[in-house]
This record gives sequence, structure tokens and C-alpha cells, in this order.
Amino acid sequence: MFRTIAQKDSHVSTHFTEGEFKCDECPYVAKRVVYLKSHMKRHRKEYTSFCEICQEGFFSKDKLLTHNIQKHDAQPFQCETCKKIFSSKNSFYIHNKTHIPLEERVNYQCELCGRSFNNLKSFRYHTNTIHLGIKFECEVCHRKMSSKEHLRLHMRTHTGERPAVCSVCGKGFKRNDALTEHMRIHTGHRPYVCEMCGKGFTQKQALNTHKRGHTGEKPYHCDFCMERFSTKALVKHHIQSHHNALL
Repeated sequence: MFRTIAQKDSHVSTHFTEGEFKCDECPYVAKRVVYLKSHMKRHRKEYTSFCEICQEGFFSKDKLLTHNIQKHDAQPFQCETCKKIFSSKNSFYIHNKTHIPLEERVNYQCELCGRSFNNLKSFRYHTNTIHLGIKFECEVCHRKMSSKEHLRLHMRTHTGERPAVCSVCGKGFKRNDALTEHMRIHTGHRPYVCEMCGKGFTQKQALNTHKRGHTGEKPYHCDFCMERFSTKALVKHHIQSHHNALL
């Protein structure tokens, strides 16, 4: 806040005054403060868009699109309805669905309960697990799974198979989505942003835990004294320190 217009004008001018503004982390020298601030984002990795092929970060979708065309020979995907351009086939496909009227979209409706699904996979999963009660049992631990895919992924806990491998550090994961989540450690990508304070997180669960600091929500309680906590970890620590119980 500024007390007078003169103070505000004086402050704004500092952003555009030319001189030598040196970066503390590299030899870069900017002529203006605004240029230096923009440059510093590269060190803090405050990227907003990421290449799905090589995970390189960018500060705008336009730069990502240019990167994909020049480095990966990608062809831009343009929507024929609104002329919007997309850098990946997947985002282009998802966007196109928004132009299809609801009554024309493919729906799979369950004849038993009336629930509708927009794809066959979700419809079959619903029918098998909710109405048919089909379960797939693990031969090792006899745990029951709701689908063959879940059973296949579960079996990796017994075999130790980790087919999804990080290209940066070599760490392996059972699932591709776990690898995608891990890659954010290297890229700095934080897609889950708190709408209350703007802080970003690599995991949705971390965001939910953070938001409880704003709302005061405490969904977990101690079974001994019923005191409530915002996370399971706090409940565990409380029980061990106050009730001398091992979990």
C-alpha cells in the first residue's frame, strides 16, 4: 500500500529503471528489475506448462507448443469449432468433447439402478463390482480385488516388479500414475493449488491436508479420548505420546 500517488509512481518506476541487476545464482545481468524477476523464475522452476514427452517446463502454453513443434516434430491440434490450438492429442480430444451436446454424447446406462456412464470401461466396472459382486482373488495373500487390472497391479507387491522407471533417478514404481506423481519432484510441477493462499503441491492428498489448516477441519479422532486431529499421523503421534500405546 502507498500513502500517496507520488510514492506509488516512485515505486513503479523502480521496475522500469534501466541499470545492471545481477542474478545471485548465475552470471545473468538484467537491464530492468522486471526482467530479473522473470529470469529468477527459471531458478525457482515456477513453470506452468510441461512437455508430456520430455517433462521440460515452460512459462506459457505458447512456448510449450513451440517446443513440441521444434523439438518433437509435433503437429499442433486445432479445434475446428473454436480454433483453439492444443499441443497434445489428449488435451485436444478432451476439449473436443465440450462441443458435443449432452444429448448426443455416448452414455452407458445401467438397467439395474439407472446410473449413467460416459465410457464402457466405467460401466463394466460398475456392473461387475456393484451388481454382480465379481471379485478377483490374489493367490498369494487371498485378498480380493474388484477387477483384473487391480489384481495385476496388486501382484507387483509380491513379485517386486517395478516396470515404471524414472528416467532421471532410476527409481521404479508399480504404476504409471505413481511415476507421473514422482516426476513432479524433478520438474517442480505443482498442479494442485490452494485457492485460499495460492500454495502449490505435487499431490492432491497434500493439498487436502494443507487446506485443513485454513478450514480448521479435523476429520480424525483418538479412540482413547476422542480428541480430534487434522491428519492420521497426528493421531498416531498423540496415541503414542499420551496413551503409551503402540500402533
